[in-house]
Amino acid sequence: MVRKEAALLSTMALAAGLAVSALPMSLLGLVFLDRPWPQGPLWVIPAIIAVTALIACLATMTPTRRALREPPTRVLAAAL
Repeated sequence: MVRKEAALLSTMALAAGLAVSALPMSLLGLVFLDRPWPQGPLWVIPAIIAVTALIACLATMTPTRRALREPPTRVLAAAL
């Protein structure tokens, strides 16, 4: 469940970031290069996607594993 949530949230964040940055980058490319696409290596886009997904998964899975080291029922019983 947590993995699916992390994957969904990182996918939504990447899609939103790509959608928000597409128009300004196209306009800048059109003004400076007379082409509607920015100049540069294309491997940067998948690299950014991979790093973002990795950070999202690590930021989600690390606290979850720590919290679930001990069964939640035992923690709740100890608190009462």
